Amino acid sequence: MLRSLSRSIQFEDIVLFLWLVALEPLAAQRVTAWEGGGAWGWLLLAAVLSGLVVMLTRSPGEGGWAFVTAPPLYARLPMMAGMGLLAAMGFERLGRAAWGDSAFAGILGAFGLSFIAYAHLPVLPALARRLFATPLVVIGGAQFRDIAAQMMGDLDLQTFMEGLRTPGVSFIVTLLTVALLVQYAMFVFGPRQVADGHGTWPQWLLRFLLYLTGLLSGRALWPL
Repeated sequence: MLRSLSRSIQFEDIVLFLWLVALEPLAAQRVTAWEGGGAWGWLLLAAVLSGLVVMLTRSPGEGGWAFVTAPPLYARLPMMAGMGLLAAMGFERLGRAAWGDSAFAGILGAFGLSFIAYAHLPVLPALARRLFATPLVVIGGAQFRDIAAQMMGDLDLQTFMEGLRTPGVSFIVTLLTVALLVQYAMFVFGPRQVADGHGTWPQWLLRFLLYLTGLLSGRALWPL
């Protein structure tokens, strides 16, 4: 069982967990204008560029017809959407909101090129592609926390958990869960599957539960 668990939890999961629990909340409190200023905008764009490296490369041994060998669309499409969202947010924080549409068009073009010319893409080791995907994972983790903060507001976590049976709170929990699943697909599942498409659905469920634990722990330890 421990061996199966060790195969399920990878270094990206540990980095994301630590990011959600301590690193990003601490930085948000210590660094002036961390999420609202230019520094955060540049980090968002850096994550997008890192994701483009993953999208425009392939792992050793992969090639041939893209429909057969390329990572599946259910991973590539969420990744593309997540990169487009981060690009728009990054340019907005840099005062260039109008550039967001052009950035998304470029990402869409890269997506099409990576699919059509998949067999001719440069080859990178799977570990290197996973490392390039990690910025999308951790930067996307901050977006998860923002969503939770916006939907939960200043509600104390213990009070929130005690009130889960009330209809209003249950509806909020349902919306929050759906939103987080979408965000997880865009920023964690998609990039990691494209970078190194290994992992069963039970393993991904375990990874999502670890992420959710980190999110709730960070919300409890660092209330906004």
